[in-house]
Amino acid sequence: MFKKGKIIYYLLCTIILFTTACGSEKAREIKKNPIDQTPIVYENQNYHFRLDLPGDWKETYIISEKDETIEFLDKANNEAGAGGALFTIRVFSEQQWQEESEELLNTIHITEVGKSDDKVYTFSTPTDVQFNSGDEQLKEGYSKMFKDVEGIKDSFRLTK
Repeated sequence: MFKKGKIIYYLLCTIILFTTACGSEKAREIKKNPIDQTPIVYENQNYHFRLDLPGDWKETYIISEKDETIEFLDKANNEAGAGGALFTIRVFSEQQWQEESEELLNTIHITEVGKSDDKVYTFSTPTDVQFNSGDEQLKEGYSKMFKDVEGIKDSFRLTK
């Protein structure tokens, strides 16, 4: 009986030591490799809105602005000729949105994210592959960035 209690005692001690050691290692690992959580604030002066991009996107994205369209691209995939589109903000007039919204809502991944005066702000994501599927590193980089897109959409704010 005494032997059985001793074995259980040593087993419990071993489990406690093991879990404590693993927890400490994990804490040390996090301290060694901190991820920049400070958001990158993108503010558009022409259309008076802002977005918060993840801090770890620094130097990994491109913004392309043309007319009423602001496109955010994965820099590596774009430079490799694979497009790299992550999401697009498009500003419509109220009348233009009324005329085009039904078709767009049924055709592409687009949602209305804001209204101001006579303007409707939309957020859309690509409907086709935007990364080089033959390059695992480019594919993983794009996928990692694309996972942040929904949170970026939620950060949309009008500034005027």
